[in-house]
This record gives sequence, structure tokens and C-alpha cells, in this order.
Amino acid sequence: MFESAKPKEWRPHPRQEEAISVPDTVLEVFYGGAAGGGKTDCGICLPLVKRCKYSDKLWYQHPKFKGLILRRTIPEVKKELMRRCGDYYPQTGAKPNYSDHKWTWPWGAEMWLAGAEHEDDVRNYDTEQFNYIFFEELTSFVEFQYIYMISRCRPADEDLPSLLFSASNPGNIGHGWVRKRFVEPHKPGGKIIRQYFFNKDGSYVTGDNGEKKYIQRIFIPALGRDNPHLTKNDPDYLTKLEALPEAEKVAKLHGDWWTFSGQVFDSFRARHYPDEPENALHVIAPIVIPSWWPRIMAIDWGYKAATVCYWCAISPEGKAYIYREYYVRETEVAVWATEIGEASRGENIRCLVLDTNAWETRGEPKTIAQQFQEYFTSAFGDKTLVAEQASKGRISGKVLVQEYLRWKPKPVFTNNRAGAIYDAEEAARLRRISESAWERYVELFAPPAIEQNLPRLQIFDTCTYLIDCIPLCIYDDKNVEDVKEWQVTDSQVGDDPYDCVRYLLKRVDRFVKESRSEFETRAREQVVIAELATTGNQTTFYRKMELIEKKGKKRGSVRRSGPYSRYFRRSA
Repeated sequence: MFESAKPKEWRPHPRQEEAISVPDTVLEVFYGGAAGGGKTDCGICLPLVKRCKYSDKLWYQHPKFKGLILRRTIPEVKKELMRRCGDYYPQTGAKPNYSDHKWTWPWGAEMWLAGAEHEDDVRNYDTEQFNYIFFEELTSFVEFQYIYMISRCRPADEDLPSLLFSASNPGNIGHGWVRKRFVEPHKPGGKIIRQYFFNKDGSYVTGDNGEKKYIQRIFIPALGRDNPHLTKNDPDYLTKLEALPEAEKVAKLHGDWWTFSGQVFDSFRARHYPDEPENALHVIAPIVIPSWWPRIMAIDWGYKAATVCYWCAISPEGKAYIYREYYVRETEVAVWATEIGEASRGENIRCLVLDTNAWETRGEPKTIAQQFQEYFTSAFGDKTLVAEQASKGRISGKVLVQEYLRWKPKPVFTNNRAGAIYDAEEAARLRRISESAWERYVELFAPPAIEQNLPRLQIFDTCTYLIDCIPLCIYDDKNVEDVKEWQVTDSQVGDDPYDCVRYLLKRVDRFVKESRSEFETRAREQVVIAELATTGNQTTFYRKMELIEKKGKKRGSVRRSGPYSRYFRRSA
């Protein structure tokens, strides 16, 4: 069924040769990076060319060889892996079992092909042992699945080594932990990294001989230009990748693990790319925020998951600046509520939203929300700031985050669709009749307005968890309009910072829409204050401020007790 009509020959190119020549003492080999590096063929054929530790047998020739190739879903196994194995395995004597997704050699060696769609599916191998495990597209797996399978990787004979071989391109749900485990320790790759183990007191775990215990891993980067078979079959392949937008090109062509395609928020830029405009940047160094800018807070509560809080200041133009991050795990509400309150003291906080789960009754005298309010108020020092329930609409929240991250202006259209020519006499006639009629007429001939205030979200580079989280957001397999959820681990941030910023921007957007007149008045006030600093003329200052006060009585949700008290206390 999947056996090739014409048997294929596999000759490893130099980069593949480097991967299969890693010493047997290295448990983990990660091979990958850019598109077209020959990752799948390398993982499938490795047991056909690698020799045992002591004998002259190749791995597949050993009767106790047992391998496992994993993809995330069974359909991927059926459609892709069985066929790819069929290109090479029959030539070595292996026979397929299509119902069990297995290849078996006459002397007893086996290669299993399987899926692990759900996180706990890896527990199906509790009683199995494999000396070779190949994770095909490793970034489609969560870290727990990979770590768990380390325990299943052990040989049934001392002549066979143990190897976890994996391959992947940047992207998908596991991007963060794969990058942290394999790429970040030595970005150029090719260096064996040791992971030591420690006791609770910080001392090294040692064996009976007193030697420190460790495992070794290595990252072998692979690019399309490393694969001569690729360019032979498709000479224009690399040229096609050159034509991609910069952010996608650096991932697929250069194997850049700091950006990748397929993200929900693919417009997010933590750094500036040369071929993009200067405003295509969301992560910035901290700036001094004027004390009068209104500020919004949002909290996503969790215990096993993370508790995350973000503080956001809103500029007069309605741009949101996330300037502070709070992130803890397995921390009691008394601690995080107090610390958040202390960090907020004295600031112009207008609204605070808290995850709706905090209002759930959990068999305790007080809900998390009630406990939070008590500890927060005590630390914050102001009883007027009361937590609201966050708006939890996932799809609308995702769309709003995308809009705040957008840095490309929307297409502009002229109002003058009929191609009419401006008539000064007609304009004068309309002005005598009605000022509004004249304004509408003139507007028809005004040049189209181009958006200037983009992007609407800026993130201080101190908010490291959020910066790590946003690129990891991918679409859910079942609800394709939503962001796929994933859990935090000791080495990878979960989706908690995204949830928190989703709550935050919903409240920010609502506040901006309700407070347009306040922002306009505040801007006028700052001009007058600046004039006072230059001229020192108190009389002119108070006269102008009184005029502004009269025009700005309707100021959204802002309330004041006197005409100038807003300069001497935090607004409620």
C-alpha cells in the first residue's frame, strides 16, 4: 500500500551525517531549524545506518531493536509516516502492519509508529521500552510528553544504546520549551550540553561511585541549503523562501527560533526587522510615564497555574503602555494581593479587573475576590478602587489583542468617489446655508487620512513573561477562531499572561471609548501647565484653566470635588 514502486536510496548529506554521528553517550539529539533540512528522512533512516555499541550490526539488524516514531495525531501517522517509511524499510526486509502502524523485520526488530494527541496518551507506553524514540515535529508536543518518554527510552540489550532523536521547525505549541531546552544553551548548535541533577539541599546527585549524575543533549541546526537533494529536486525552493516577508523568511530560511509563522499574533515584534517601518515594534525600553495618564490593572488568578498582573498606562492618543508585570506560582492570595497593592500605591489607577474565577465559591468563608480586595485595599491605601469581573469573551478578546498589535495602516479610500472637482462658489453657497453642510462638502475633497497611532500597544522590555508568551499563541485545532490553551511548566510559560492581557485590553478599550473628552481636556491642560512653567503668569494660568474646566465638565467616569483638585490628588 505505502511501499514505493521504485525503492529509494538514502545517502545522508553532511549535516545529517553530523546528526547520526553523535556519540552514543548523548541521550538527546535535536535536529532541525529551517524548512527543507531533511529532518524526517534522517529520523526514519537513522536506525538503518547507525551501528551498535559492540557488534558490527546495524541497529535494525539487532533482534532486540525496538523503535518508536511519534507524531501528535494518528491521521498524521497514516498519511505521512507509513508512506515515508515505505520508501526505505522494505529494502531491508521489513514488513508493514497497517492496522497496528508497525514495521517488523524477520529477526524480531520492530519500529512502531504512533500518535499522542492527548497529553496523557504517552502513559500508554508505561510497560514498554524502546532504545530509539523519534519525535517527528517535536514542537507539536508539550514538554510533559517529551520528558515522560525519557523514562521509556532504555535498551533491552547492552549492545544497543538509548537515543531520543527529534526534529522540528520553529513554531507550534511547544516552540518555547524546545527552544529553551535545545537552542538557548548554545544557539549555533553542535555543542554537547550536560544537564546535572541536584538534591533538595542544592548538592549534586551522585552515583554509587561518587560521580555526578547527568544526561547529555545536543542541537544540530539544519537549513534548506544544507540539503543538496532539496535543491536538486526543486532548484527554486530557496529562492521562494527568500520572497517571504522578513519575519517568516528568517524562520523558514534561516531557522530563527525567535520568530515563526503560524502564530495567532504574527504581527507581534519584539525586535525591529530591517525591511519593516520603524513603528513595527511592540517591545520598548521603559519610558517615564506622566503621572496624570490614567492606568488600568488586570489580574489572572491561579495557584498551580500562574497568577499574573499587568499595569497599563493610557496616553492621550489612546495608546496602551504595559509598564509592569507581576508573575508568581503556587502563592497564597494574602501574598500576591498585598504585593500587587504595594506596587500600585500612589498611582493613578482608574480600573482593576480580576479573573471571574476568583468570584467562585470554593467552600471557604470568603471567595478569592473577597480575600483579594481586603489584602489589596490594605496595601494600596484607598478603598475606592474595587475589583471588577473581567470580560472573558475569548474570541472578541483575541481580535482586540490583534487590533492593538496591528502596526500596518488600514487601506485608505477617498470620500470623493464620483471624481467631482472642488467648486469654491458652491462651497461658499453651502457655508451661507449651513456650517455643517459646508464641512461635509469640503470633507469630500480632503486627502484620505492615514492612521498614525500604530501600534496601539507598547510593552516594556521588563515584562518578560508576556514577551515570551505572545509568540507561543497558536490557533486551537477544534475551535479554529480561538487561541489554543496550554499549561505552564517549570521551563515554559503557560497561556496565563495572554489571558491577563486579553482582560486588560478589553477594559482599556472600554475606558478609552468612554473617556475621549477627558483625554482631549487633559491634553489642553498640559499645554496651559507648560505655559505657566515658561511664563510664570499665574493670572493667565487660572483664567485658561477655568475655561478648560467649563468646557470639560462632562469627563466620562472621572469625578472631582473642586476645579483644580485633580492636580493634588489621585482621581477616583
